Amino acid sequence: MEDHTDNYVDHVMAELHRTQEESPGAFLAIEQRLDFSHIVPNGFGTADATIVGDGTMTVVDFKYGKGVKVDAEDNPQMRLYALGALAQFGMIYDIHTVRMVIFQPRINNISTDEISVDALTQWAEDVVRPAAALAIAGEGQLQAGTWCQFCRHAPQCTALAQQMFAPIPTTGDALTPAAPDPDTLTDEQITQIVSVSTELKKWLGKVEAHALAQANNGHVYPGLKLVEGRSVRKYTDTEAVAAVVTSETAEDPYKPREVLGITAMTKLLGKKQFDELLGQYVHKPEGKPALVPVSDKRPALEVATAETVFQPIGESA
Repeated sequence: MEDHTDNYVDHVMAELHRTQEESPGAFLAIEQRLDFSHIVPNGFGTADATIVGDGTMTVVDFKYGKGVKVDAEDNPQMRLYALGALAQFGMIYDIHTVRMVIFQPRINNISTDEISVDALTQWAEDVVRPAAALAIAGEGQLQAGTWCQFCRHAPQCTALAQQMFAPIPTTGDALTPAAPDPDTLTDEQITQIVSVSTELKKWLGKVEAHALAQANNGHVYPGLKLVEGRSVRKYTDTEAVAAVVTSETAEDPYKPREVLGITAMTKLLGKKQFDELLGQYVHKPEGKPALVPVSDKRPALEVATAETVFQPIGESA
């Protein structure tokens, strides 16, 4: 982790020097609380780094996670932070452009976006303020989207449920999922189902975890009941087990020693030393083929078929 945070610090300092070239009096604020309640009632956030100066103001967000790549372009969170920073520093500095940076070192993602102050404030008035007013009043419509993956209310969201089940064939009541043989599905249906399958599995897991937590707190769901789950047998005293096997048999009760896995070894040695000492012994085999949406950044595999391998009779090479 130290390497990642060091790289983050280097990047922030480079952003600061970049701003100071245009505005020598620019300064850096770390973990700055940014209040945008003038647009969203009670709205605030904490920016990891805010660089303020005349001309361009920069807001940097450090994201250590690697499961989801985060893009700064049109990012509502970053724009709201920028609105908070403008409210706090806009009267002191002549800011005309906001630069937003997502620094996500574990997947080598540094995403940036820029927007003029005029365009940002127009977005706040046209999009954010009306939506916030509806939300505060308990009105408006639920809208499912990519933002749902981090929402704590996702397991209870009817809009997300409708989006998840939309591609799934149903029975006559249009509510109960059907399970037709895949051979009977059209290419379009298969594409739709495979495209949402990963997120659908994650969402179903969240729903199950939510329901289990509620049931453990006494909530009763119609048609469901709380039971004791399956378990595996365990030793009550491993040292006693080893002593008995050693004294009463000729067998070795212990597992053979194993070399630590790559992740555990990297944690033990540190990434730099691991790469220096063991990099030559690490091999990454080809992954198994996976079917994903065309928006995935990985290149498509070329599959060998009869048409691509053989030539029609009579055609020369």
